[in-house]
Amino acid sequence: MAERGVYQNANRGRQLLRFDGFRYGSITPTDIDGVIDYHDFVWVLFEAKLAGKDVPRGQKLARERLIQNARRARKHGIAMIVEHNVEDCTKDIILRDCMVREIITTENMKWRPPRRSITAKDMSDAYINYYDNCAKQA
Repeated sequence: MAERGVYQNANRGRQLLRFDGFRYGSITPTDIDGVIDYHDFVWVLFEAKLAGKDVPRGQKLARERLIQNARRARKHGIAMIVEHNVEDCTKDIILRDCMVREIITTENMKWRPPRRSITAKDMSDAYINYYDNCAKQA
């Protein structure tokens, strides 16, 4: 049986939030496909793309800066670019099953591929658990 989603109102989640009229030179708003704020200690950001699709420079830069700010605030953070193969726009994308393509962390401020093939859920679990365990041992 499929796990119930976290949306309280799935129809609202399917509505397109339009950014018409927001332009500051070449800068326009971007969205973040997912955020976990784990006890104000570890931040996890997700950007999901169809496999093979590029991430616009501005989207990547915004995530880099959020991770830089997490580092300045002495938090731990990871931003992930994850990919899926769901081409049918009427079908849902299950974030936990998306494969991680690239990450940037507060510990290594450079975009890089993961060391092994890993899902968004497994990468999130590993990152959060590592720093959660470190905090418990401190």
